[in-house]
Amino acid sequence: MKEKQHSIAVYGLGNSTKEILKRAGNHVHIVGLLDGYRTEGEMYGMPILSMEELPARNVTAVLVAARPASKRIIVNRIAGFCKAHGIKIIDAEGNELSVRAAGSPVSFTAGTDRREIMDKMDAHEVISFDVFETLLMRRTLYPSDVFEMVERMGMTRMPSFAKERQVAEWELGRKAALLGRIPGLDEIYGYLAEKNGLTAAETERLKRAELEVEKRLAEPRREICGLLRYAVEQGKKVYLVSDMYLSAEQIGELLKKCGITGYEKILVSCECGTGKEGALFSFLREEVGTASVLHLGDSKEADAEAPARYGMDGILLPNALDLFEKSGLSGKLDRQDTLEERVKLGMFLARFFNSPFLSDTGRRAVREPEDLGYLLFASMLTDFTVWLWQRVKESGEKTVLFGARDGFLIRQMFDVLQEKAGHAAEGLYFLTSRTSAVFAGIRKEEDVDDAVGMGFGGSRKEMLRTRFLLTEEEMEKCGGEAAKEKSLILEKADEKRMNYLTYVRKLGLEKGKKAFFDFVSTGTCQLALEKLFGEKMQGYYFMRLMEAGSGGEKKQLRIHGFYPSPSREKPEGIYGDYLILENILTSPDPSLQEFDRDGRPVYLPEHRSEGELSFLGKVHAGILSYFREYLDLWESGAAGRTFAWEGLTGSRELSEMMLGLVHGIPVENEVFLGMEWTDSFYGRKAGIRELL
Repeated sequence: MKEKQHSIAVYGLGNSTKEILKRAGNHVHIVGLLDGYRTEGEMYGMPILSMEELPARNVTAVLVAARPASKRIIVNRIAGFCKAHGIKIIDAEGNELSVRAAGSPVSFTAGTDRREIMDKMDAHEVISFDVFETLLMRRTLYPSDVFEMVERMGMTRMPSFAKERQVAEWELGRKAALLGRIPGLDEIYGYLAEKNGLTAAETERLKRAELEVEKRLAEPRREICGLLRYAVEQGKKVYLVSDMYLSAEQIGELLKKCGITGYEKILVSCECGTGKEGALFSFLREEVGTASVLHLGDSKEADAEAPARYGMDGILLPNALDLFEKSGLSGKLDRQDTLEERVKLGMFLARFFNSPFLSDTGRRAVREPEDLGYLLFASMLTDFTVWLWQRVKESGEKTVLFGARDGFLIRQMFDVLQEKAGHAAEGLYFLTSRTSAVFAGIRKEEDVDDAVGMGFGGSRKEMLRTRFLLTEEEMEKCGGEAAKEKSLILEKADEKRMNYLTYVRKLGLEKGKKAFFDFVSTGTCQLALEKLFGEKMQGYYFMRLMEAGSGGEKKQLRIHGFYPSPSREKPEGIYGDYLILENILTSPDPSLQEFDRDGRPVYLPEHRSEGELSFLGKVHAGILSYFREYLDLWESGAAGRTFAWEGLTGSRELSEMMLGLVHGIPVENEVFLGMEWTDSFYGRKAGIRELL
């Protein structure tokens, strides 16, 4: 140990800490111990502290005493607090530890080649697999997140169930270890009940809730499951070996839910009384006799070195968290303070790092449109839709008009949430566009002046043709005289407004509290529609723009923005990326130009190819798949009651980071890269490659 100038707190309560204290003697000033779930009491003659106590005790370094995998988790959890208080994080040798620095992904190299593994399987009679992080993974970062999700369900009167559940497992585990046993879930809950005065019914309900959450979070690692199927097809006997407090029957239920079958038996530590690094593989040896065994797992100590002591070969398959750390993406997605963030990261890992193998191209990249929607865009749109639903519920609007074309997908997401949460507001996809709405709102010359004065990326002639639908013949008759042009526009506006009202009447909209969704806007459409309806609406925007010169009427609009208007000094991040999202949100129909006399829509020519439209439909499917999956994870098992909606917008910064990956992660889809963002009303366009 090199660090002698610091006042140190040691993180960890295991044997490593005991050894560190023995070695430190009087040479290092250790003020106390830290733990993830114990914040009081004492161990090894030292007080157990909370993180919040460290500054007052002048702690300048936290020494992490844990295995490599646990060390990474601990560092990630305490890094923010330590950085804020100037506290170093070190290992037993005094080396400084930190979360991997942000930067472009540096490596997507996986472990062993798939074909090489299959060849080794062919050469053995018995194949065994680790279960968790090998065949199965959870759609969250850490196993303890399961307990926090149970607490969120509101199925217990215990105010700190997650903490007490971990304490019970740890304390009982230490006691059982002295007797040479490993406790199972029933024993853990029995101990938890005795310590916290739970009734038998409460205890059983909590245990069932934990198993239900495990099932919800469970995700098969598909290509490793494919290796299991290959082994079965080749006539190999397949065993599963797991260090776990769940019984073989309970693990079997998780495997069944994920479609994993064909194995002979599950050998689990809590039933055999010993773990992999103990003598668990001796039970496998008893089962198979002298047959040659190949074991596949993710831990060097437990899945390679331990089976070797019993004459078995081992192959290491990197787990998703290992791949995430080694890729460099952990620095780009370094938000995991809340349970919501850890679930979102878990969902990302379960999709992007599900396979331990590289593709045939030798790269790990986003190629399929469904993956593009799921991995990069869905998190941000999920946060926004939940926020929108909350605002509408609080304000009591009866109808939400989702303005075309950006409202096409958001309205579908809103409806999904409505079905789950039972809120009664009606979501309506409402046909509009800046051109049609501005026309409908023009009643006097000042309105024409305002509409003409809006910026346009082209000539005046192009602006008149695009924005006011003036033909070449009509412009020639006006001879470039502004007064004649204005008179003609006013005449056209009366006709277009009557046509628009015909469309509105067909919808049967009633007077009353209405909300209007727009994605990113100054309020042009909302202002025009308020004039058309003759009533005020509440606007809910992803982002409201406040451009210089916006008229006084726009400033009076009632608009809540998920994001505030960007400043010119800070155009980066979400303020630079929203155009990419805007291009993804659009409907399969072209932009609305106007309505005919019967209130039927007349669209502008479609500039997108059939391939681009098909691509967008698949991206939308990926986003909706993510959204449903995410909401399902947060639904209580108690009579289908949803829960914790108020907390589900607590991951906005992480969602920004995920959206920002579009610039750093390899996106290999030529349809997406070749798309173009257009805004005919303002005469602007840009290629996706320019936006990236």
